[in-house]
Amino acid sequence: MLEPNEPRPCPDFDREFERFTRAWLRKYAPKYGGDLSRMESRIPDLYVRWLNKPVSWLDGRKPGMYFASYGDPTELIGWAADYARADVSLPAPLMDRISILPGAEEALLKALADASTPYALRLTIVPMLSEMKSVKPMPLYIKWIANRLSAERGGRVHRDDDLAELCAEALARMGPSVVEPILEAAPGANPAGQETFLDILCNFPGDKRIVELGVELFERGRGSTALIAAYLGKLGDPKALPPLERALHGGRLAYLDYIEVRNAVEELGGGIPDEQPDFAGDPGYESLKALNAGW
Repeated sequence: MLEPNEPRPCPDFDREFERFTRAWLRKYAPKYGGDLSRMESRIPDLYVRWLNKPVSWLDGRKPGMYFASYGDPTELIGWAADYARADVSLPAPLMDRISILPGAEEALLKALADASTPYALRLTIVPMLSEMKSVKPMPLYIKWIANRLSAERGGRVHRDDDLAELCAEALARMGPSVVEPILEAAPGANPAGQETFLDILCNFPGDKRIVELGVELFERGRGSTALIAAYLGKLGDPKALPPLERALHGGRLAYLDYIEVRNAVEELGGGIPDEQPDFAGDPGYESLKALNAGW
């Protein structure tokens, strides 16, 4: 065990396993006749062997047992934070050890909510809590998504927040219990957050309020016409047809938006034009045309 205030070492497990694997590949390449696919199929077995082999870079200890003597998840999460601050990959044996300890869920939740926790560690904690099937971080995830980072480029909203994307995936895995809290938060969310909420809610169709949110975002525009149209098509509710059909027949859609809106209208059983408008000069149309010409 480490003494109080003693610096925690951050040996690079990923780098050392890569070295181990490269050495093995060089040694056994002749045996496998240079067949990389066969050699790569052995990697999982090599990893197990590597975990259980004493190594000099851990002073004779086994990588798989390096963190086994530590029983406090908070201490180990602090160690993981040291790794993140040192810009060293988080060792799988460290995170695996944290996940099986009593009190791990609460310790991970506390670290996730702590503003001082490194971003890279947060990106790891969210999937860990999902694997634990934890629903406790639901309010925190919703809050982050509602205020998620975004940027507007060329009139389109770009969602640039990896943490919010992970939170969205975690919320979708929690099931229908997320619908009410998300619908409550949606009116106060920024545009990127609202789009993300709609993306999550598409997994739970049948609530007219979800369709109403989608229609509201579609009619508002903000450069996400194609994306919102795809969500409305996925929801499968014909009540979304009127605004979609108006846009489709209005003659003002860019080519890529037109394609998605037409697909959504068709999916919902609406009427589509007999002929496609002339999109000559449209950047999206011309790019695809040039791409197809090169095939």
